Amino acid sequence: MAVEVHLPRVLSPIVGDDLVGEIEQTDTSSLADALESRWPGLKNHLFDADAALRPHVLCFIDDEPDRLDGPTRPIREGSTIRIVQAVSGG
Repeated sequence: MAVEVHLPRVLSPIVGDDLVGEIEQTDTSSLADALESRWPGLKNHLFDADAALRPHVLCFIDDEPDRLDGPTRPIREGSTIRIVQAVSGG
């Protein structure tokens, strides 16, 4: 089951120009590992040691926000996952 993942340009030092790709994904609980499989080294930039999204990272599944911290939920075939990193300044 393939879903499309969109990554922010700020992650290009880790993934290069490969900011959009497909992963085989079935549920929210294995998303971190699926992203790491597709883009080695990415997991540490998005998830903490407890596999929770870092505070400055947002995830949208089919345009719905999802912190990936609730019960495991299925991800539908053909879904779009967007990872967004907050940028702040002063």
